[in-house]
Amino acid sequence: MISIEQSGLKIPIKLFLAGGAAVHWWTRDRVTGDLDIDGGIQLGVKDLRIAYFDESGNSRILYLDKNYNPMFGLMHENYQEEAYPIGKNLGIQHIFDLRVLTPVHLAISKVSRLSLNDAEDIKNLAQKGLIQPQDFDIKATDALRVSIGHNQLQLEHNIKKVSQIIHEQTPTILLSSSIRNQRKLS
Repeated sequence: MISIEQSGLKIPIKLFLAGGAAVHWWTRDRVTGDLDIDGGIQLGVKDLRIAYFDESGNSRILYLDKNYNPMFGLMHENYQEEAYPIGKNLGIQHIFDLRVLTPVHLAISKVSRLSLNDAEDIKNLAQKGLIQPQDFDIKATDALRVSIGHNQLQLEHNIKKVSQIIHEQTPTILLSSSIRNQRKLS
């Protein structure tokens, strides 16, 4: 077995966390048993399992989903550039440049399939105020425009459903105290 350093791969290796694990990163609501990682294929990992204890002290196993491929779903062309770096938080930045998809890109990545879990993930992200509705509408439309190999009518329908979920679930933003104080003075 050779080490990552001996493999000839450019270090740090860029990896992008998506799916349920990424939703958990942002909301702390979702628990998943698999890691959807974009870039993991370059590692040549056949079977990766990580044993850990959850918040309740229960033993759990997390595994790398070898079938995950971001191109199966709808993706915005800037999802990698806009991903949030988390490798330093985990102490692995010397080997992996691990980034988590932003909430808006996670929502877009779930549009194609839009299962009950996907809709619930999007709802949780929106309820926590992590997705700006207008940002989703613009980026999802951009992603649809450059999408290849997907059913366009189904994607348009799902984008409308997701947009409605986000618009309905996003909390009303209260006026900041400085704006309220300015109004009192006028």
